[in-house]
Amino acid sequence: MKSGVKIRSRVVEALVDVAKGPVGSQEALNGVLQGSGLSPQDRALCTEILYGSLRYGPALLKAVDNRLRKGIASTDPIIVWTLVAANYQLRVLERIPDHAVVHTAVAVARHLVGPHAGKLVNGVLRTELRAMESGPRTAPAPESCYPGYIRRAFAGLGDVNLSVAAKAYLHGAPHTVRGRGRCFSDVSTLVEALEATGVKGAREGRVPGSVILPRGGGAVGTEAGTTDWIPQDEASWAVAQLAIDMAKEFGPSCRVLDACAGRGVKTDALRHGLGEEVSITATDIGSRKLKDLAELVPNVTTRSVDWTATTPFEEGSFDFILLDSPCSGFGTLRRRPEIRLISRRRDLDVLMEMQQKVLANTAKTLAPGGVLLFAVCTFSPGEAGEAISRFLASEPGADFEPVGLPSCPVGSWEQADGTWLTFDDPEVVSDPADTFFAGAIRRRQPQGSSAS
Repeated sequence: MKSGVKIRSRVVEALVDVAKGPVGSQEALNGVLQGSGLSPQDRALCTEILYGSLRYGPALLKAVDNRLRKGIASTDPIIVWTLVAANYQLRVLERIPDHAVVHTAVAVARHLVGPHAGKLVNGVLRTELRAMESGPRTAPAPESCYPGYIRRAFAGLGDVNLSVAAKAYLHGAPHTVRGRGRCFSDVSTLVEALEATGVKGAREGRVPGSVILPRGGGAVGTEAGTTDWIPQDEASWAVAQLAIDMAKEFGPSCRVLDACAGRGVKTDALRHGLGEEVSITATDIGSRKLKDLAELVPNVTTRSVDWTATTPFEEGSFDFILLDSPCSGFGTLRRRPEIRLISRRRDLDVLMEMQQKVLANTAKTLAPGGVLLFAVCTFSPGEAGEAISRFLASEPGADFEPVGLPSCPVGSWEQADGTWLTFDDPEVVSDPADTFFAGAIRRRQPQGSSAS
């Protein structure tokens, strides 16, 4: 078996795993490339086929479904995703000759399933090519690459029209890092540290302290980071900087809670930005994530907490809370294209209800005059600004008021109501960031008292 067929087979198997849900696209890609011995050009091609097939997945799956007599629901997923990947190369990528695409797809199907699968794939793709000969070959319309509920969620981007929004999230995202330790606030030192490991061409991003890696260079370091840097999207880093600036209002005695800390990327930023004297508590529901967090940021208090069910801390325990809330993750579609395939409309309702519980339970622990920064990596209105409005209108939110945010490092991300929405149009910005929403609330001082 030729090496090209073997590696393309691994790409198809990775697509099947991602479409099932438990495996993310980056993890799947790492599995394909690890130990492959591929040249940089072939690694880039495999990356393009995997991510492109997922980005255009909804439209390509519909096209494949129309060609299969039994439909995709009754067809082996290996065959389905072999056809999706081939269609992506024929209709979008285009730089690979048609005969090479068909030949490789047939060989992959034979290798992974059997001779009958090869015949089926050959017949479907030949039919597809004949149809393409009758008219201009065009990529699927951007709007067709998303389920309806995501298209409706684009309304959260304001006056951005559907076509622009849909096209924006078909672009890939750059790899970005920010400094740690000696490199935390020194971009030039960070760039030098990257160059020492062989990463050439890194440059300062739009958000102070961030560095954008050259396209095709891949991620550097491990998920847990190195002593000098850690992978973090520019928008995520901007939100972390915002949290640092707002927490500084309370001075060195500030008590900070990172409520949904995950593996601690923002916790690490808080520790670097606020210094060792500030008390930081980090919580998450996942023990594995907290273990990773403790290894990354050893000098914080960690605790496993399900904020949808309980408030384990006393009222007034914290002066500042960063609530990076559970959400749909639509704002990360550029780097997690599988979201458009594995999420469901009903998931949004569950998430919005969950957010209100988490907001109510975390807000209880805020001291009078304290601030809670609410952040989500999505543009869905119901999970973003409307979530804060619903909380403030509820009984648990009666003691709170909205707070305007400090000036944003990227002016176009500021909104008139004092919140941030970090949307970038890739037609205008060459290295688009993830889309985050950030807004804040403050606990009112009791009547008759004044802030110290």
